[in-house]
Amino acid sequence: MFVLRNFFVLVIIAFLLNACASPTATPVPTLLPATAQPTQPATAQPAQSASSTPTQQPATPTQSARATETKSPTTIPTATIQPTTTTAPAAKHFAWTKLQVENAPPARYDHALAFDSDKQQLILFGGRAGGNIFGDTWIFDLKMNAWREVKTPAPSPRFGFASAYDPKTKAVYLFGGQKDAFYNDVWKFDTQTETWSEIETQGDKPDIRYGHGVTLDTKNNRLIISHGFARDGRHNDTWALDLNTNEWTELTPSGDKPLNRCLHDIAYAANANAVYLFGGCSSGFGPCPQGDLWALDLTTNQWTLLSPAGETPAARENPAVVVDSKTGNLILFGGRAGSAQNDLWVFDANAKTWKQIDAQGPSARKSHDAVFDATSNRVFIFGGSGSEGALDDLWMLEF
Repeated sequence: MFVLRNFFVLVIIAFLLNACASPTATPVPTLLPATAQPTQPATAQPAQSASSTPTQQPATPTQSARATETKSPTTIPTATIQPTTTTAPAAKHFAWTKLQVENAPPARYDHALAFDSDKQQLILFGGRAGGNIFGDTWIFDLKMNAWREVKTPAPSPRFGFASAYDPKTKAVYLFGGQKDAFYNDVWKFDTQTETWSEIETQGDKPDIRYGHGVTLDTKNNRLIISHGFARDGRHNDTWALDLNTNEWTELTPSGDKPLNRCLHDIAYAANANAVYLFGGCSSGFGPCPQGDLWALDLTTNQWTLLSPAGETPAARENPAVVVDSKTGNLILFGGRAGSAQNDLWVFDANAKTWKQIDAQGPSARKSHDAVFDATSNRVFIFGGSGSEGALDDLWMLEF
């Protein structure tokens, strides 16, 4: 009887054990949605981290945000992709070359140099050396690497004037200067016929002067002159000569403008439609020399004083300044800052900063002249006054 009772007990226990088992059940992990497995652990940890900052990193991004982050890398904030998408521009290499030329003009300073882009030649006129004041015309052929004098009637001998080449008329225009008296005449040198002719201008004209700046507004085909020294002292005016009508227009604005001065330099930047003015001497009105840089917006006809950050060139007079027509940057060489200099500077027109360029080349000088050749990215300078007097060397800067 005892044995039978035990048998029934064992049968009941076995039945109960079978009832607890579930042969058709699937393990719990496989019942969860497939998308839940990778995301739940990832979002749980940042939310529980004691070092996380809720305002910078949300603890639980939405499902749509998580999908965007994993499927669309292009939506990463700009700051995180700049290092891989921004390429620094290659640094330019500046190198001077002294041109060994034949039949160089007599040494001089306070002359004017122009570049004929059509014929690839330099046109030189006037200047002085010691007691000599020149009225000669010279052409340097870049292909032949030689100077030749042009024997033709020309403007009266003079110094302290300035000139500019107009590619439209293929002519060099000259304004003002000084010899025994000051001038305010305008002359044109036709590079095709190699002849000079005086232009009869219309309307009121600028006062007589020397030590002024001249440049060409290529967009509007105008000769721009600014500041200078005359019988009544230093000027602060700006004028434009329309080369289509030969009519003068005064552009002097009523607002801020560069202080009265002479012995500065100006250059035109076509991409900004602006004229830059640097340096000079403001005796009687202010510092001499000056080291300020101004820009005249020819669209609004307003001068703006630029305040470049960082290192800047020393204040100086009689420097040479040209504009790189491809970049709009200014290139400055030499001038007198206490004594003659031979430093080379570039003003980045976009960044509004100066940078001194380490390039060995011409000796220190002032009262030289420079031109820019856009066809080959070159600057040419000729002559000037150095520690040993007037110079007759020709240099080329490539970059």
